[in-house]
Amino acid sequence: MLTPKQKKFCQEYIKCGNQTEAYKQAYGCKDWKQETITKRASELMQNGDILGRISELQAKVEKKDILSSQQLQEELTRYILDQKEEECIVTEGVGKGFSKSRLMNKKVAPKDKLKAIELLAKIAGYDNSEKVAPITINFTRNYD
Repeated sequence: MLTPKQKKFCQEYIKCGNQTEAYKQAYGCKDWKQETITKRASELMQNGDILGRISELQAKVEKKDILSSQQLQEELTRYILDQKEEECIVTEGVGKGFSKSRLMNKKVAPKDKLKAIELLAKIAGYDNSEKVAPITINFTRNYD
């Protein structure tokens, strides 16, 4: 069973990746010698319960950062269905040889939609070597 300070040490270690800094944050040892802090932090990192808790926290962080297959498919589908826009820089002339740049959102290009379709097909398990009937996909843009 970990003490509250040990739990805090584990959380701080996950944030910064430095055991000495994590020890300082968890134990508030401002007036301690650096060697003492480093030694105590090192001792904590030898504790099996501490290492186990750090492993648990790392797994949670890694899990949050990885898209699930469902999330990936949904994101690719948004590209295909024109529900996603790209930010681009547009430069416009303003007269007398001067120009001005601004950010503008635009629909995803057809080549990028095609790439999204290919990736989605790979995820769904379609094999390029299979013989399939040709299909035609028409993309239209509305310039409203």
